[in-house]
Amino acid sequence: MRKTAVILISLVLFLGNINSVFGDDFEKSFIESAKQKMTQNKYKGAIKDLEMVINSSPDNAEAYYLKGVANFHLRRNDKSIENLEIAIALDHRDARFYYYKALSHADQDELKEAFREMNFALEYDKNNIEYLLFRADLEFELKYYTDAIQDWEHAASLGSVDAKDMLEKHALKM
Repeated sequence: MRKTAVILISLVLFLGNINSVFGDDFEKSFIESAKQKMTQNKYKGAIKDLEMVINSSPDNAEAYYLKGVANFHLRRNDKSIENLEIAIALDHRDARFYYYKALSHADQDELKEAFREMNFALEYDKNNIEYLLFRADLEFELKYYTDAIQDWEHAASLGSVDAKDMLEKHALKM
């Protein structure tokens, strides 16, 4: 019994200090493993890897972001938003965090919240065509037609064929 307790205590101490033992390599390997699992749609496995990183390094914004993305793909939007809010609190200048938070809100038909998050995303990545198109779609749904046209025009000026198609499609509705 005592031997088991010593082993358990040693294991807890080791895991508690694993990041100081292995440094960035530990975090990188688990983040890369999580990304690989996500490309294979193994989101639950990715979340387990990311929780290892978060337990070791609770200030790792990338791990919270990826966990939010995985939860989004599992349609766990409340958890996704929670993870992304932590990522934003740790690094508020990463547009990806706001984008996935917007997607999670939109998936719950919270279009105004999604629109607000897209404004933040585009504040940090003004020329991202994907972000412009998504915000334009939200603006159109919210009946902010003039704003939608401006975003489609901006995206079209950056070379987006989809934006040009949307401008043509909705020209008569404006």
